[in-house]
Amino acid sequence: MTQLFDAFISYGRADSKAFAQKIKACLEEQEFKVWFDFNDIPLAVDFQNQIDDGIEEASYFLFIISPHSVNSPYCRKEIELAIKLNKRIIPLLHVREISQKTWQQRNPNGTEEEWQAYKAKGLHESYQNMHPTIRKLNWVDFQDGINDFEKSLADLIHLLHSHRDYVDKHTQFLVKSLKWKRQHEHPSILLRGSELAVAEAWLQETQAQKKQPAATELQQAYIQKSRGYKRKNRLVLIGVIVSVMGIMTTAAVASTTLWLKAEWQEVREKTFPQVQSNLRDARADAREPHLIKGHEDGVFSVAFSPDGNRIVSGSGDKTIRLWDTSGKLIGQPFQGHEGWVLSVAFSPDGNRIVSGGYDNTIRLWDTSGNLIGQPFQGHESLVISVAFSPNGNRIVSGSFDGTIRLWDTSGNLIGQPFKQQPFKGLEYPVRSVAFSPDGNRIVSGSMDGMIRLWDTSGNLSGQPFQGHEDSSHAGGD
Repeated sequence: MTQLFDAFISYGRADSKAFAQKIKACLEEQEFKVWFDFNDIPLAVDFQNQIDDGIEEASYFLFIISPHSVNSPYCRKEIELAIKLNKRIIPLLHVREISQKTWQQRNPNGTEEEWQAYKAKGLHESYQNMHPTIRKLNWVDFQDGINDFEKSLADLIHLLHSHRDYVDKHTQFLVKSLKWKRQHEHPSILLRGSELAVAEAWLQETQAQKKQPAATELQQAYIQKSRGYKRKNRLVLIGVIVSVMGIMTTAAVASTTLWLKAEWQEVREKTFPQVQSNLRDARADAREPHLIKGHEDGVFSVAFSPDGNRIVSGSGDKTIRLWDTSGKLIGQPFQGHEGWVLSVAFSPDGNRIVSGGYDNTIRLWDTSGNLIGQPFQGHESLVISVAFSPNGNRIVSGSFDGTIRLWDTSGNLIGQPFKQQPFKGLEYPVRSVAFSPDGNRIVSGSMDGMIRLWDTSGNLSGQPFQGHEDSSHAGGD
């Protein structure tokens, strides 16, 4: 698996080698993974390819401004690649200009005339030949003797934490899309399952909110191709099943599925790892007359009421709907979310419904569709999973921002967000959450394939459960 980094440091050795090493050490103390060419290029490898890989695999591109880096063709090449890949660039001003004394120390035999020629070309200072993109960005000022290093470092760390989940996803999908392109767009590298769902949500968020860094054309093509390939395979399988079976009973479809598993075992393992999911979709489509319809877009989450007599559903049409078990709608759609409704759950007494959505909010409703209080706000990205505590007094939520949050039913945050430790350099979305029957523990499933157990104060109980090879779904949504 490709190793990903939080930051790549681009610098000029003559002016900033020691400073770059100091920045690297300080960031690593804060548990950031830093790509730095002084340590990260193995012997006997292609130097430029390793540099390019480092830029591709890092979420942030830190450019240390100094006369040497600004006038270096190698650093300029690094900047150009970062721009091409739509990297988040953070310039750090280290040296504004060098003195004649410094130049003379580096050039013991240099003459006054050579120094004047050097100055005339702007090689002694940072601004004249600066790349236009670096020039227009806000810099973090680290000039020796002018700015307080600790304050500037705090500013840098704040920038690295800002929108970190979004930027990390940009890197994750960039690396995957580049691999897909380099392997001649082989379908085995396309996104599938929950990973595809996360990518589609990320792309929609990027485009709807015009987030920066923007998705590259290659990332967009990769995600769209993944979506199209999934649909194509699904339609092909539906066509095969319908043409062979005609209109069949559920039992007949199930037996045919078993036959397909036996006959296509080797092909499935090597070529179609998603076939089981597609067969389930195809089987559902073959039972089309029995589907409950009412939403105008895909349904992301469903749940039974505690007495088993009602069903609640959340949809991409931004609504929540209530049904009886015969498929009849109860009342009008619950409206209020400003994006997809990704998770719904009943309270233990069946009198309230909680929902989480693409608009980053959690909402509490009565069963007539009236909003109770104000939306719960705090998550920095879409809310993927929500659940009530057994006594109905608390709500837990899991989000694309990689955190779990505990709330009272008035929307007040209880304690601090539960934060997962980064896995392989990334903070993965929390896919599902649930309370234990006694209400004293919370279990979460994450896109890193792990399950985690917490107490209600946000302390991790033991080590994460490892075993899944894809994202974990800890609850029932």
